[in-house]
Amino acid sequence: MNENPQRFQASKHTMWIDNVRNLSFEDQLRATAAVDLNELSMTPLDFDRNLAKGLSVRDMKVMAADSGVSLPILDPIASWAPHWRSGISDAAWMEFLGYSADDFFRIAEQLSVSTVTVIGTFRPDLVSIPEIAESFALLADRALSYGLHCVLEFIPLWGIGNLASAWQILQIANRPNTGLALDFWHYVRGGRDDTLLRSIPGSKISYVQVTDAEASLPSGRSLFDDCLFHRLPPGQGGLPVKELLDILCEIRAIDRMGPEVFSATLDALSAEGIAQALREPYWQALANSGIMGRSSTSSGSTSFQ
Repeated sequence: MNENPQRFQASKHTMWIDNVRNLSFEDQLRATAAVDLNELSMTPLDFDRNLAKGLSVRDMKVMAADSGVSLPILDPIASWAPHWRSGISDAAWMEFLGYSADDFFRIAEQLSVSTVTVIGTFRPDLVSIPEIAESFALLADRALSYGLHCVLEFIPLWGIGNLASAWQILQIANRPNTGLALDFWHYVRGGRDDTLLRSIPGSKISYVQVTDAEASLPSGRSLFDDCLFHRLPPGQGGLPVKELLDILCEIRAIDRMGPEVFSATLDALSAEGIAQALREPYWQALANSGIMGRSSTSSGSTSFQ
């Protein structure tokens, strides 16, 4: 029984690309539509890989439109920050994170996205909050010149590790085109602070990444591996998914949301398998907190012929 009779409307539902990171672009779109989501995020690396496979920018846009899916988010940029390479221990990650600001904004312009995600990959305590905020403000100013909304994501693996740090940076930078990303895994593993979350205007939570995991980090598992390979669909782990969604409803921070399940299990599945794994858990989690809003494909009749 739904314990929250009040109803809330969310209109933008995003398939964060890491749910479908091992699929072709065509299958990423198919999975997105089958989960009944109306957006797919894009990374600069996935964009370039699609080009290398022979897809043009126009092809990507047309294929997405034909699937009833938009491509409004480019995620992430890391090279904006001082000492941004210092937290990247594996050189292989530079292929994913090493895009310059020039290349990042070129891709954003080609894709006609409206929103970009910003992460800080420097080591903790290496850069002061005021220094980070100054660099973030400069990046936000550049994003604004392209008409882009600039979303800061905190990640406990690196130097902007929790909600408090990210909110402080956002306040110091004080730019009109900025907001925060709230990923449930990052929020809980980085140090949950519901009092702070309730104090932040809902309009400053630009998007919500709904995920689950074991309640605490298992012994012998690194934070890095837990983040990237062991997440679970909403409701299948021990994170306070309903409590967090209820708080987000209270502060009206539910305009854009979607599942974010980095998972070795999902990596091994087809588009159909991923859709089956995510669809019901995601929509049931939202329904449990009184959140409505589905894309135009709400019949769930997407075919995998």
